[in-house]
Amino acid sequence: MPNSSIERIIILAKTYPSPSSKYMETSCVAGISDKRLMRRLYPVPFRLLEDKQQFSKWQWIDVRTRKATQDHRAESYRLYVDTLACGEKIGNKQNWAFRQAWIEQIPLFNSFDTIERARIDDGLSLALLRPKKVVKLEIV
Repeated sequence: MPNSSIERIIILAKTYPSPSSKYMETSCVAGISDKRLMRRLYPVPFRLLEDKQQFSKWQWIDVRTRKATQDHRAESYRLYVDTLACGEKIGNKQNWAFRQAWIEQIPLFNSFDTIERARIDDGLSLALLRPKKVVKLEIV
């Protein structure tokens, strides 16, 4: 497994599984490594994982990863599913402060324009948008 390493990642978001001709079914997962680096993990065959490997949001995982060669985005990594081990779940009962500390590690923006500038200038592809005011939500 050249150019790979074991990473400890706290899971922040998961997409709904989608059919894939190459991988049968995949999900994309976003998280932060314990070294405070954003990670986009793909492809994750989530519903095909063994029960002991199925993780939830706000759960630590240990997994071997390597930089995705087909995806130029800095945060995009492939994972070796057979190395996936689930760790501690961070509940919301008393650990909102812990969760908040990790959320603050994500680049925070208050407009799509500032995200777009960071994407162009810095190659950013994962960010947290905290709008000042929600005027309208339109889903088409």
